[in-house]
Amino acid sequence: MHTYLRTICILLILSILTACETPRIGSPHHLVGSTYKQKSLPPIECQTDDPNTKEICDQARVNQQELQWYRENEWKYNRSNTDKPPLVCVSFSGGGIRAASFAIGVMQGLSNISIPNSNPQRTMLDQIDVLSGTSGGSYALSWYYMQNQQGKKGKDLFDQIVKVPSAPDEIRESPAQNELRKHANFLTLPKYVGSGFANVVLLSPVNALLNGVLGTHTNTSFADWLYQKTIRDTFHSRIPTTLKEIRKAFLDQKQPDLPYFIITTTSRIDENTFHFDSLLRNTVFEFTPLRVGNDGFTYINSDSTNIGDLELARIVAIAGAAPDSSQVVSGSTQRFFASIFNADYGQYIYNYNDTRHEFRRLVTKLFPFPFYFFTESYSHDMRGSDIYLSDGGHQENLAVYPLIRRQCQNILIVDAEYDPTYEFESYFKVKHGIEREMRVNMTLQPTSFCLGRPDLANCKENKVDAIEPALRKASESGLTREEAENNLINVSQCCFSGQHPVMEGKIGHFPILDEGKQEVQWRETKLLYVKLAIDTNLFQGWETLSEKRKSDVKEKIGVKAAEYYAATRQDTCKIQYSWDRCAFPQYSTTHQSFTPTQFDAYVDLGATMIKNYVTTTDGQTLQLKPQAHTPQ
Repeated sequence: MHTYLRTICILLILSILTACETPRIGSPHHLVGSTYKQKSLPPIECQTDDPNTKEICDQARVNQQELQWYRENEWKYNRSNTDKPPLVCVSFSGGGIRAASFAIGVMQGLSNISIPNSNPQRTMLDQIDVLSGTSGGSYALSWYYMQNQQGKKGKDLFDQIVKVPSAPDEIRESPAQNELRKHANFLTLPKYVGSGFANVVLLSPVNALLNGVLGTHTNTSFADWLYQKTIRDTFHSRIPTTLKEIRKAFLDQKQPDLPYFIITTTSRIDENTFHFDSLLRNTVFEFTPLRVGNDGFTYINSDSTNIGDLELARIVAIAGAAPDSSQVVSGSTQRFFASIFNADYGQYIYNYNDTRHEFRRLVTKLFPFPFYFFTESYSHDMRGSDIYLSDGGHQENLAVYPLIRRQCQNILIVDAEYDPTYEFESYFKVKHGIEREMRVNMTLQPTSFCLGRPDLANCKENKVDAIEPALRKASESGLTREEAENNLINVSQCCFSGQHPVMEGKIGHFPILDEGKQEVQWRETKLLYVKLAIDTNLFQGWETLSEKRKSDVKEKIGVKAAEYYAATRQDTCKIQYSWDRCAFPQYSTTHQSFTPTQFDAYVDLGATMIKNYVTTTDGQTLQLKPQAHTPQ
């Protein structure tokens, strides 16, 4: 009798675990372009029987359908034109507190570019349609939104440069930035050590049992909670705000008061059957005011059950969850053993595709071993009970991919990643990603600042797209590993220097169907690329330079940025902890605690870079200043 009952119970459990398959939701179409490299392409009439033309028209029609959701839902929040794609978009890269402070400086610089003949007076920051950010970039993005929610704008939000006759520029500090300066020691050493001790020593046995043996997909990290609290206290004025509340604020506004925002994370898809686990469209996971998701997991409204209650600070913490063993090692066995130490900052969220009865979910969670190996609950894909998310930079650190998908006409990319040798790793990663998935070319154009300027004896041009071939050549076979690594040092100096850190570029071409004219219109996205960098040659012999020369350098770099970098050359710069030499501006992302002086230097560098290199002639778009030369 007992044997019979045990058999019945086992069969019942198996039937619960394997029956009632989760309904599949089709992913949206995906924009695809053309590898044509011409500067411009003529429209194509679609009322023809030519097979080549028909193929292009069919793709243009699919692209038009892909944009349909954005047209019906997001474009109304454009501040430029509500019946066309976003005109000006900005992306903030990852890079922790370094990227956040630099991004705040960029926003400050944009707030100082006035739109001609606007009444009331508006700036280019007011003209941005969409802001996208990940990791440290999402710190700055969320800070901007939370400050605006509290009514802090203009002079209250950013330091304003005030012109004073017959005197140097004066800086009027803003209350919002003064508060950030006080909390620039973002993740202090005690927080690092304390969270590490709690995670690895105290909670790793709990994690090993719940996630290693039972596979319950439970968040067991104390560091997650501490990180989220620190973000809320530092950037959100200690005010908790949920995604549902943000959605309501967007829907209630009569006209767009703030840019539409996108915070990107990375969704983990483990050993996917069809090898889709590396595609950008399946792994770049978006949080926006209206919806959440990606093609790999589909999308859901941002106020849905188990999603709308996610706090903004938690979303930003996930976007900056850089420590993650699943991204450090490959292979399920290695990832399993690495995750036991509980040093991961990534988090599980409820998989909104899981429509199983709650009883079935409960049984799966309570009695998974060994049955979970044969069910969808343990999967890291659309079939699983939970979605595992981590740092957006693990897949796309520039946070520009969502802007490309939305067909933003002009994109300002702010690249503040840790890149001491300027290899532009994140740029080349997204460049190859969209070439593979979207069949479009992404290029940064060579600069031409030195042409016709014999007076600029040390002027050096940028050819960023030549960096990758140069690195590949330097690591050719026939060398030992040590020789190859030594060869790679400073190879990128062939093609980039800090003399001209802002460059133009483009992405194209996308065929889009004009339904009224029944013809294909070719769209090309214009880029401005801002790279965190300094022209170090300007500081040679700093102690012996004349005051006039020093003043010229400060005008080029920024007063606080120049003074701070000059201090780094003498090892007198102020840093929060002394275990590493200050390396401004490429200060390692490992260090997440700044002094107020250090924070000011990054903000000043970003603001001055925009001031010296970026302008607007039509009040609608951003352009590179042609007269931006290196002082000699």
